Amino acid sequence: MIDLIKTEVLDQAISDDDLQAYSNSSIHGAADVYYKYFLILEYFGYKIDNTALEVYYNKYYWFLRHLVQMQNLQGYDAGLEQQEFIILEEGESYDDINWDIVESISNNLKT
Repeated sequence: MIDLIKTEVLDQAISDDDLQAYSNSSIHGAADVYYKYFLILEYFGYKIDNTALEVYYNKYYWFLRHLVQMQNLQGYDAGLEQQEFIILEEGESYDDINWDIVESISNNLKT
């Protein structure tokens, strides 16, 4: 497994007001928090003092936490599954990606 970027670091990367331009969701409790961290990494990952690959692993982690929570609340969502595959495809752009880490993230969160 990877070392997660601390949530305090993610919270400091951008203000909640600035993040509102990317999502106005606030009705799903923990799922919204997980999605917030995904959005921060997706759009403002460059503000975080980690490698692009570390940001990618963390982005995948937080998106999967959101996906699992939403499916627990509302059932299967093909759109969320499709978004997961888009994120996985992005991983192919990293020459040094460790797919075992990606698989570990998935296995730990989807079981």
